[in-house]
Amino acid sequence: MGMKRYMVLVMVMVLILASLLPLVAFMCTVEKELPDTEAEPLALQEINPSTYVFVSLGGDEIEIGSERHSPPQPYLNLSKWDGEVYLRVNVPYVEAEVPEFFNNRLKWTTRKYGVEFYPKEPEEISGVIAGKEFWFRQNAEGGVEFDLVLKEKPDTNVFRFPIQSKGLRFYYQPPLHPEHPTWADTDGDGVPDVFTTENVVGSFAVYHETQAKLWKTREEAEKYKTGKAFHIYRPKVSDAEGKEIWGELNIDEEEGVLTVTIDPDWLDNAVYPVTIDPKFGYESVGSHYGDLMNDVIKGSWFTCPEDGTAESLSIHIMNGWTDEQVKGAIYKKSDNSLVGHTEEKTISGTPSWTPAWYTFNFLGSPSLSAGEDYFLVGWANKNTSGSFKSIYYDEVTEEKAGYQSKTYGAWPDPWSPTLYKYRFSIYCTYTTQPSSTPSSESSTTGSFDLENAAPAVTDFTLYESDESGMTTQMTPQTEYAVKIEVSDANKLEDIAQLKVILKTNTTLLTAGDNVTDKGTYKWTASNGWEFVGPGAGGSTWAINASACRQPSDFTATSGTWWLHFVPGKVARESTAATTQRWDIYVKAMDKQSASDEMIKWDYDMMWYGELSAVDTSYEFGDVQLGAENVTITDSDNAINVTTIANGNYKLESKSTDWVNETFGSTAMLDWDGTLSSGEFALKVDGSGSVDSFNYVRDTYTTIQDFSSVSGPTAEAGENRGIYQWLSVASEGLLPGTYKGTYYVQIANG
Repeated sequence: MGMKRYMVLVMVMVLILASLLPLVAFMCTVEKELPDTEAEPLALQEINPSTYVFVSLGGDEIEIGSERHSPPQPYLNLSKWDGEVYLRVNVPYVEAEVPEFFNNRLKWTTRKYGVEFYPKEPEEISGVIAGKEFWFRQNAEGGVEFDLVLKEKPDTNVFRFPIQSKGLRFYYQPPLHPEHPTWADTDGDGVPDVFTTENVVGSFAVYHETQAKLWKTREEAEKYKTGKAFHIYRPKVSDAEGKEIWGELNIDEEEGVLTVTIDPDWLDNAVYPVTIDPKFGYESVGSHYGDLMNDVIKGSWFTCPEDGTAESLSIHIMNGWTDEQVKGAIYKKSDNSLVGHTEEKTISGTPSWTPAWYTFNFLGSPSLSAGEDYFLVGWANKNTSGSFKSIYYDEVTEEKAGYQSKTYGAWPDPWSPTLYKYRFSIYCTYTTQPSSTPSSESSTTGSFDLENAAPAVTDFTLYESDESGMTTQMTPQTEYAVKIEVSDANKLEDIAQLKVILKTNTTLLTAGDNVTDKGTYKWTASNGWEFVGPGAGGSTWAINASACRQPSDFTATSGTWWLHFVPGKVARESTAATTQRWDIYVKAMDKQSASDEMIKWDYDMMWYGELSAVDTSYEFGDVQLGAENVTITDSDNAINVTTIANGNYKLESKSTDWVNETFGSTAMLDWDGTLSSGEFALKVDGSGSVDSFNYVRDTYTTIQDFSSVSGPTAEAGENRGIYQWLSVASEGLLPGTYKGTYYVQIANG
């Protein structure tokens, strides 16, 4: 009996399906009205069901509530100095509009997360550091704490909180020493001399970005003091069994995000729920002390805003065990010359470890000049080896401090400071100098401080790539354009950055970019439009930079930007028929970090799929007439294809009749389960078991096991093996090699 060889060629088809659905977006603006009555300090007061306020002990307002956008999210707004500066923190892990109010607390809760906000009283903290007991005061003017509760193991160990701020600088407070982070021996004499608490290590001190520390009235001095607004303490993380670990705090001012990172191994072994407890304190002094003034002149330099006469110097001092003499002085930074010095005071050692402000009046009338930089310094006597008069400080990024070791006595002129990156809790009060020469004519210089006007995203619209037709639908690997209209009363020159985020509506704005659920683009004045992520340069998300545009006139107060972008291949299928939709978010930020944002929802991402053959040909080898269920001769007995899809998909296949290359006769494809003379049949499935199969027909039929495959796939695709079994009739077929074409296609599943 003749031998027969069957060989099949694979042809691959790509199918992209789309459906058209309308989009309707609703947006609203909500105005709030504050109550007429004054709030009791540190007591929450309802403004409306979703907004509450309380005031600090210094009279500053803290607002807590829910953002009115989709989805609504809790926020915290801290302000100081009558709103001159503020810090706003959003909590994107809970989607709820109205909080529960109880016991002076606000609580939001969902299945996976909970959030609680509550005012904090001033705290006296004591602890043993380097063998000695020390005392610290935190939240001197009150504060606020919020607990983020993880009810189950999270998908990430990094928690991102969007922030907005005005008029503030954030200074990271590093460990004082790598081996013992809460203390250090700065002068190398073997005795610890600077100290702090565990929650200050890795925290942030927050200062007014422009205010100096030379004040022309005592009212100003009492109001601003050192120019410190807040302190954001390192968060502690605890689980249901009381196990604790410190979270890692970070603030990215440019990106506008506060992050808390937790050891992933600790989270893996924690007993849930787990609580993360960031704390925001209203403070006016530094968070470290122990930087001794005993036989050391030290202080910080600042710029005098106008001509004047120094009146007094105020220093925040931690008092030690013994009585010592303390005094202050002013030095000119440019040449280190002595400008003037104060009276001397004896500060008692009783009670010991009592921090307080001490004010020293200047002797004579030291003159100060506008625009000149001056060191404000303190100096203390060293009566015994246990002398301890310490000045409070925070670490900063600039060399704002100086010191000179010198036995207490007459002020050196000039002094010889060594500079370092501290900002001491010290300030000066001065008076302006009156004119002494009578005149029939006088003049004055007028000035005004122009408040920054925040930019406004007035509208944006999604268009087809030719910018002619608006759309609410997108398909992966198809170019689209976003028209963005922005205004800024300070002129468009003030715009620093535009950011555009495309995301599924269950993805947080603060989540990392990823190929299935979030893509980010940004514009800056220096670089124009750029693709930020996911995997810039390494994913199928893309930008058509040549088609992107910006306004032609930046001296105008409004203008239009165009972003041309391409969604990636596996941007998640999301339509009205699915549980998700896509959002487009636009944020404009000016050079003073003021910003505005707009989000629109319910965009469709249509289904996309593509398929390519790994095995472009295969064979069954030598087959006898009447053979049944012969497998492919390849090592894995399968036809391998690569599938890429942004949603669920199915695989379908069909085949032609096969032709004898020698005689030109045809083997007829059959799928009824009974082979007649001259026929052959192909069984197919995705599991490799001939017991579960379906027959290949001459029209597309779903392949067994591939009727609904979960997507989206990886961007590089997934390998799928298609198993085939060949059966031939027992008669009616000439010997020779038979060839045919087997087709596979991917379709919306």
